[in-house]
This record gives sequence, structure tokens and C-alpha cells, in this order.
Amino acid sequence: MIKFNVPYVSNNEEKHIRDVISNKKFSGNGKYSKLCEDFLENKYSFNKCYLTPSCTAAIEITALLLDLNPGDEIIIPSYTFASCPNPFLIGGAKIIFADTEKDYPNVSVNHIESLITQNTKAIMIMHYGGVTCNLEKIQAICKQNNLFLIEDAAQCINAFHNKKPLGTFGDVSVFSFHETKNVNCGEGGMIVINNPDLLEKVEIIRQYGTNRTDFIKNGLSHYESVGLGLALFQSEINAAFLYAQLQDIDDISEKRKILWNYYNNSLKKIASESTFKLPQVNPNFNNHIFFITVRNRKDTDTLIQFLVKNNISAVKHFYPLHQSKFHASNNNKGDFPNATEFNETLIRLPLHHYLTVKKIDFIVEKIDAFFTQQ
Repeated sequence: MIKFNVPYVSNNEEKHIRDVISNKKFSGNGKYSKLCEDFLENKYSFNKCYLTPSCTAAIEITALLLDLNPGDEIIIPSYTFASCPNPFLIGGAKIIFADTEKDYPNVSVNHIESLITQNTKAIMIMHYGGVTCNLEKIQAICKQNNLFLIEDAAQCINAFHNKKPLGTFGDVSVFSFHETKNVNCGEGGMIVINNPDLLEKVEIIRQYGTNRTDFIKNGLSHYESVGLGLALFQSEINAAFLYAQLQDIDDISEKRKILWNYYNNSLKKIASESTFKLPQVNPNFNNHIFFITVRNRKDTDTLIQFLVKNNISAVKHFYPLHQSKFHASNNNKGDFPNATEFNETLIRLPLHHYLTVKKIDFIVEKIDAFFTQQ
């Protein structure tokens, strides 16, 4: 079976984990957490970043940062990961879904604009597959309406917009280091704080709602509870694993770029309006996902089945949140034709560091055979 994903492993994860064991410091915020955070801040000019157990955990911190009140509205894409709205709902906010653009699964700027009300508090965008949203327009909307901008950069490590790293545009940005991502530690995430006004509060939240950071820095006699907080440090074992990966990030990115371009050039030869379409992307993304869109739901199901029969693992992606049982009864109504269309027609093909050109040739051959027999 040609697997959809095989997590990257360098030659140094075990060495760093043995060092953690030797140092007898396993919980978070230790040596390797600092090494990872310093590396990421220096390489990508993040104002301040903190490792978390997952990207969802980073969103949980974000929800507390916003000081949500009942009636506050958060605009997020319908076509996104299932856990994204949950921290805001737990905080008492109302989720307002936005459709995607027609030609790519990023959120529609025009739809966002139409959804803003006096109750809107923040806009959360997702750069699908590491491909940037229309940041200039979205930032202008947020500035004009005095809204927080949250970047869901879960898929975006080492992706850029106008030579500036994704994750540096929002007041807050969140990343994932899940094993399906370009750089991984099994389970892991990160929150990036670009708005300096939020730094003092994020230190309280990540220190369980206490002023422990102030206690450590300024020699207070004790620390105590001063607000709401969470226990969301990433363990040192995971951070050690991640640090090994970060050392190889440029090599990982270059390999994925070669494979993505080979896929694209090979499939161009057989793609047409009557078969399938290829994604239109900018040149500065991180080659996280390779997908095609087919004509209809029937083609999606039958092509995936055909590929599986030929030992190729191909998969769909997000089920639109507005269509789910929970959100359909709890959130805004309306038509989301593009998100629905991507759910019905988008197919992700295998893409990982260990994929070979020979295997891509086989995948392309089978896709061609499927449409030839139609």
C-alpha cells in the first residue's frame, strides 16, 4: 500500500530524548521547549511563541485571551477542522461560519465582510495546505472593524506570504505538529503571540492562571491565582522529538517541493475540465498537501475506491462544520456552496518525505486509467 502519510523521522530524535531522560526533567517548559521556541522565533521572526500539546490547545489559550462574553461572535471557515470552534463555544461565544473561495479552500473574504456585525469580536482564518489567504484584505477588514485576527496556521510551518512567514500576520497564530504535518512530534502544537498587548495575559494563562512567571523573574515571595488559566505545556519528550525535526526543516521542505512539483507536472498532462482540476497555488507555500478536485461526489467515491483497490491510500478532507449535526442546529444558517463543493470533490493524494517519484508515476498512471475508462 502506498500510504497517504508517513511521519518524518530524522536521525536525532532518540539522542535528544535520551538527553531528556538523563536530565530527569520530563514536564514542559524545559531545555528542549526553550530550544524549539528560540529556534522558531529566530527563524521566522515570531514575536513570541510557546509550545502546546496540540493546535487545539493553542486555540483554547486564544479563546481565553479574547475575554469572551455571551453574544460575542467569532467568524471562522466552515471548511476547517472539527475542533476549531469548540474553545470559543466553551468560552460562551457564538460561531459564525463563512464559506470558502470558489477556486481554493481558503475562506471567502467577501463572505467574511457580509457576516460582520456589532457583536463580531474576531476573525479566524485558515491557510489551507499552507497556501495564504487574502491577507491584505482580511487585515484591512480587521483594522477597519477593530477585530482580532487569528491565523489558523496548523498546516503552515515554513510557508510564506510576500517573503513573510505565515503565522506572523495575526494578533495570535496557532500551529500543529501532529504526525500528519511536515514537521511533527506525534502530537503537538504552538501558539504565536504577535500582539505585544497580549503577552502578560498569555503568561498568566499558560501558568495555570497564576503570576508564577512574575514570581520567577522578579523574586516575589510567592505566586498565586490571578485569573483563568490552563495546563497546556508540551512535555519535554515531545519537545526533544520536535527539536530534531526542526533541525531538518529546510531539507524536509525541499523534498516536499520536489515531490509536489513532480505530481503537478505529471498530472497536468492528463487533467481536463472533463476529468479533474489541479490546485492553483502561490509559489511560497510549504507543499503540505497535494489534492485534486473531481467533477462530482460520485467520482470522488469511485476514484478513492479504485485507488485503494490498487494499493494507493487517497482520502477526502474536512466535513463542513455547517453540515454537521451539532453545528447545523446551533449556529448560523445559510448557503455555503463552495465549502460543500470541496467536501464532495476534493481528494488528497499521498505526499510525504518517503514518497518516491516511481510511486507518483504509479499513482498518476492509475488516475489516468480511471478517467480513461469512464
